[in-house]
Amino acid sequence: MVKVFYNATSHNVGINELRENRHQLINKLTGVENPENFGITFNGKLVTEEIDPSIKDTACFRIVPLKKHQEAVANEEDIEKIIKRAYRHKNESVQLSLHGYATKEVCFPGFAHKILEKYPDLKNDPVVLVGITDLSYFCFIFGENNKDQLRQFFRHHPRCIPVYLDALTLPQYDVSSQFYTNNSIPYFRAPAANQPPPVEAGPIAAPAASVISQQDLASALASIPTNPPMIPQALPDYTAQLEQLAEFGFADATLGLLALQQTNGDVQAALELLLDMTQ
Repeated sequence: MVKVFYNATSHNVGINELRENRHQLINKLTGVENPENFGITFNGKLVTEEIDPSIKDTACFRIVPLKKHQEAVANEEDIEKIIKRAYRHKNESVQLSLHGYATKEVCFPGFAHKILEKYPDLKNDPVVLVGITDLSYFCFIFGENNKDQLRQFFRHHPRCIPVYLDALTLPQYDVSSQFYTNNSIPYFRAPAANQPPPVEAGPIAAPAASVISQQDLASALASIPTNPPMIPQALPDYTAQLEQLAEFGFADATLGLLALQQTNGDVQAALELLLDMTQ
C-alpha cells in the first residue's frame, strides 16, 4: 500500500490501483466532477507516464490541481531594467543592512494581499510570493555580484518581473543615508495611496567656531569604542542539503534554497514544505 495525499487527508491505496486508473482513483478520493483537471505527483514531479515498478509500497503521492494557465515568458529587456535599477547604487553596507531591517509596508499584514489583488497570477508561483514578502530572501536575490543568478531567477519566475518593475524604486535622496531606519528601504517599497512626499532636507548649518584644547580632544578620543562594529552574519551554505534535495527529485536550486532557509537547513522539513508548495 502507498499513501496518497489530498489537501490535509491521506489515503492508503494499492499500488496496482494507482497504476491502472488514475482518473478514477482521483475521482474516488476527491469527489471532484472533473478528475482530468487534477494530477498525481511523486517527489514534487507530476506523474505523466507509467509508474516506475521499482517504487516501494512506502512511497507517498499527492493529488494536485493541474495548472491550466499559459506559462509566462520572461522579457530580457525588462530583466535588464530591474538589474540596472537594483544596482544603480552599489553599496555593500546597503546590501548587508537588508538582513536586519524591514519596511513598514512589507511587515504590514495586508501587504501580500494587496500584491495578490494586483497580480493574481503570483498565486501560481509560491517562490515569487515569498520573494516579495521575505526580506532575507529578497536580499539573497539581489545580493552583490549576483547578476547572473538574478537573471536566471527571473527567467525561471517571469511572473515576478512586472511586480519588481512596479515596486523597485530608487528615491532621489541618498540611499546609503536612509537605509539605517526601520521605515526606509528604497530598494523595494510597496505602493501606498495618499502617501505624502518625502520631506526635503534643509541646508546644513555651519559649525560654530570654537577652540578645542588638547585635553578635550584626548577626552573625546578616549570615549570612542575600540570594539569593531558588528557585521551581519552571512547566509549559511546549504550546498550539501541542496544535493540531498536533488536526490529526492527537487532539482530547482532556487526553490530548494528557499525551503532550506525557511526550515533552518532541515532537509526533512524542507521536503515537506516543497511538497506542500507543489499543490
